[in-house]
Amino acid sequence: MKARRWLPGLAGFLVAASLSLVPLASSGAVRSRAVSYRQDLARADARVLRRLTGVPPGCRHVPGLTTAAAAALSKPFGYPASPYEVDVAKICLVSMPEASVDSWLSAHVPAGATLNSTGQSNNGEEEVTFNFRPWLALPVRESEVSLYPLGANSTAVRVDGIVLYSPARPASERIPGGVTEVVVSVTPEHGPAVVRDISAPGVIERLRQLVNSCQRSDITSNPGGIDITATTAREEVELRFFGGGPGGRRLLAVVIDHPLLGEGTGNTQVWVHGVRQPILQDNGSIGGEAGKLTGVKVVVVS
Repeated sequence: MKARRWLPGLAGFLVAASLSLVPLASSGAVRSRAVSYRQDLARADARVLRRLTGVPPGCRHVPGLTTAAAAALSKPFGYPASPYEVDVAKICLVSMPEASVDSWLSAHVPAGATLNSTGQSNNGEEEVTFNFRPWLALPVRESEVSLYPLGANSTAVRVDGIVLYSPARPASERIPGGVTEVVVSVTPEHGPAVVRDISAPGVIERLRQLVNSCQRSDITSNPGGIDITATTAREEVELRFFGGGPGGRRLLAVVIDHPLLGEGTGNTQVWVHGVRQPILQDNGSIGGEAGKLTGVKVVVVS
C-alpha cells in the first residue's frame, strides 16, 4: 500500500525532473554542469512536493499580511540548513482557526509522505512537517507547513517544498586511479592500532569507490562538518592509498575517519596528492569496511 501511495509523487516528480532538463537562460556566470543539473532537479522536485502538500479547502491567495505575520512566515524555520537546499513556497489565507488547520493537515498526509512532526517554532507559528522518500542525488525531500493565526477564525498558511541536493564532487576531490596498495589502520578506543596491507585489486577498487561515493558533509545541517584532526576521539580509521610507477611507491591519498563522531557531523577527512579536501559524510561505511579488513570491531554512531 505504501508503494502505491508513493507512485503519484514519483510520477509527478519524474515529469517535473524531465522539464528541468530544458536549458535555462545564462546568468552570465559559468556554473558547473553537474551542480546546475542537480540544482534544477531539486527545484523542480520542490515544486512537486509543494503541490502534493494539500491545504484546507478555500485557502486563497494573500495580497498582504500584517507585519508580525509577514515576519513569522518570511521563511521556513531553520532555512537554509545548507547552501545546497532549495525552497519553493506559497502563502495563502484560510477561514479556519489555527488548531483546526493543524488537525486538518495531520489528517491529510500527502501521498508518498510520512508525518514527521508538529509543534511551535521559535517564531511562534505552528509548523507541520512531512518527509518524502530520498531519491538518488536528493537525500532530503520534505514539505513544511507554517501556520500563523490572524484572528479567531482566520489563519495564514505557508507551504514550502524543501529539497537538499548533493553536489557532485570534482575529480580533484576523489581518490585517483592507479592505486596498487592500500594500508588500512584501525585504532580502537582502547588498545594499539591494527594495520593491514591490502594489495588485492578487487579490494583496493572497492575501498577507492567507497570513499569516492561519499558526499560532502555540507549537505547536512553542519556545513563543513567537524575538523577531525582537532578532535580528541580515540577511535580512528586511516586508509593510505599508494601507487607505483617509474618513481617507485608514492602516496596518492590519505583518508582519516572517526566513526565515533557520527554520520551527521561530517566525520571523514581526505587528502588527495597532499591537498586537504572538503570533509565527507560516509554514514559509517568506511569504518565498517575497515573493521572487516582488520578484524577490529568499529563502533559507528549514526
